[in-house]
Amino acid sequence: MTVPDPSSARQKPRVKIDGLRDSANALVAEDAGADYLGFVFVKGVRRQLQPDEGQWITEGYLDGRGEVPDGPQLVGLFRNQPIDWVRRVAERCHLHIAHLCGEED
Repeated sequence: MTVPDPSSARQKPRVKIDGLRDSANALVAEDAGADYLGFVFVKGVRRQLQPDEGQWITEGYLDGRGEVPDGPQLVGLFRNQPIDWVRRVAERCHLHIAHLCGEED
């Protein structure tokens, strides 16, 4: 990930489309210019994915992209889940970033 130069007066806003539940919408979000694609693994929320669903979606998205270099970063949203579980899900689902939104240290 490129870190914007803080001295730059005009920085491009970064966009994350969250709560994706299928690869087709992930491809649409990429075509629309999203910088990050978000997948929710938070227990008990409406858009929660199980790891096997996340893997199926992200692999479908990556297959659909073909050989296109660079693209949105894949982000998993987690809350108060064991860090080992987060790491396993991140690896299984090809995530670039784990967004921790609970009381993790």
